[in-house]
Amino acid sequence: MYRRIVVALDGSAFSAAAVPYAAEIAARAGAAIELVRVHVPEPIDDDAIYTFTPFEPECCSDPYARLDRAALRIEAEEMHDLTQFIADETGLSISARVVVGEVNGSLGRRAEALRADLIVMSTHARRGLERLHFGSVAEAVVRIAKMPVLLVQPGAGAAGQLRHPWFRRVLVPLDGSRFSEEVLPAAGDLARLFGASVFAMHVETGPPEFGRWFDAMPEARRREPDWRDRVRRSPWLPARTRIETIAAPDAAAAIVDAAERNRVDVIAMATHGGGGPSAATTGSTAFDVVQQTRLPVLVRRPFHAWSDASHLGKARLTV
Repeated sequence: MYRRIVVALDGSAFSAAAVPYAAEIAARAGAAIELVRVHVPEPIDDDAIYTFTPFEPECCSDPYARLDRAALRIEAEEMHDLTQFIADETGLSISARVVVGEVNGSLGRRAEALRADLIVMSTHARRGLERLHFGSVAEAVVRIAKMPVLLVQPGAGAAGQLRHPWFRRVLVPLDGSRFSEEVLPAAGDLARLFGASVFAMHVETGPPEFGRWFDAMPEARRREPDWRDRVRRSPWLPARTRIETIAAPDAAAAIVDAAERNRVDVIAMATHGGGGPSAATTGSTAFDVVQQTRLPVLVRRPFHAWSDASHLGKARLTV
């Protein structure tokens, strides 16, 4: 269950859209919230060449960077004011922290140090060349975080949803593997908090003519008894969990379509976090779904998929 929640902020109204989701979950779970903002030191040499690929070590001390203490003080004051406002409005236990370093590694390490059960953050969900050029902070956080991450897109859903988030239906895409099922505890916790129903779907992918091949599959294969039995026996999911197998040429598109047809409020998925070739509903497919939907997506990177971030150094913490 959720006991400590970290909310990633950058001082913008865009990032603050994650706060109502965290507040609603915290109120239902009796959890404490810590607002975390990362102060990234500015480069001293404007002519210096910097690389921002996903393979560049994160949060290392940059010899060509300077700490803007005046800006740091302003950020700390803004965080203090926001913390006081949220505490007054919700009555929740709220704390705040400004962390110095690179964004993704600093957030992940702070959440781990706090022993957080959940990170909530907004995402631009950039696509195409824009995503390739700028990268994705959300993806980088998921690669490092050792707890589920709830990715929220500001403006999603009906009017007023961001003020009073409510999850009535949870969609859990699976691919028949035990890896994909490791999101079930986090999805189940969320469903129980909101009294939500769960729809577990298994996407069988293939070429456009795959639907005809799927219809001709042996009945035993179509039923996928092993994964279905595991889902039905899962202590994390409510008894009324619905299970379906869907044939489609593209897993992400099928997941988004199923979410719309079934009017779900949140999608919960496991991910390898690394992209590249992967199983039908793991790996980069989770981020493909984030890019294609306006719904919140709860992403979980299972234990054995965590990267060793010990080489990334330590972030400095400033109140």
